[in-house]
Amino acid sequence: MLAARPVDGETLTPIDQQRSTGTFVVGSILTGRPLRGIIDKGLALMNLKTSRSLHAASVVTIGVFCLRAEAGFANASFHLGGGTFSNLGNATGWRFTPTSDIIVNELGYFDADQDGLAESHEVGLFRVSDGAALGGTTILAGFGSPLRGDSRFEPTPTPMELTAGVEYYLLANNNLIDDFVSGQGNVGFATQIDWLGFVEGSANDFSDPIFFGRGVPGNLGPNFLIVPGLACPWDLDGDGDVGINDFLDLLGQWGTAPGGPPDFDGDFMVGIVDFLELLAHWGLCP
Repeated sequence: MLAARPVDGETLTPIDQQRSTGTFVVGSILTGRPLRGIIDKGLALMNLKTSRSLHAASVVTIGVFCLRAEAGFANASFHLGGGTFSNLGNATGWRFTPTSDIIVNELGYFDADQDGLAESHEVGLFRVSDGAALGGTTILAGFGSPLRGDSRFEPTPTPMELTAGVEYYLLANNNLIDDFVSGQGNVGFATQIDWLGFVEGSANDFSDPIFFGRGVPGNLGPNFLIVPGLACPWDLDGDGDVGINDFLDLLGQWGTAPGGPPDFDGDFMVGIVDFLELLAHWGLCP
């Protein structure tokens, strides 16, 4: 039952552990524009090999490490490694405010080892000012819900539009077995949101009251997926065209985890797949 009313409060302290994961995939792309000079420079910087016959069509095939996600979508939060892992009998989550208007159409729960969840989790998204429930869904136990990055997600009945500057919070139940993780510098957040603090329920559900804590920045249990707000997320400089400036911007963020573009594949690192994604959309935005 999705209903809540906020009051002030604190949170609990978790336990240390560390985990990491990766999945090997092979990416291949075909672009139909004469980009030989630009591609050759970019590939040289990344120590890759290309065909000498790159003229009207350019083909690049490579192997990369990445996690399953869809281009242009961004996990609201993601594990950067290490941190403090914990279990809690009460519903738990986190409070945030969007830095820009965003759309949310999937809610999720952190799968620490990406080996399936021990329990199902009801996850809800609420507005802080009045406790209004904006939407909710149930993340299935085991491998029942798709894995995107390090969390498993399910769609909400309808998309939710969140307004910049307004405070919201996420809550998830059944946290006694499946870990959530916290720690400054151990959990990252998409550039479209600011993390504000921990949230804890008085029971293992979404009933009154809800306690807001502060604590160490960053925690990940419940999660949500941000729908791209731009019709052309590959246009990094916003000039209406995917071109050399966007390419250089991507290279400037190589190896980082920006929490959104140019991490187009959502694997929490700007890399080869993102480079290929940008090349695939070279030219004027639709």
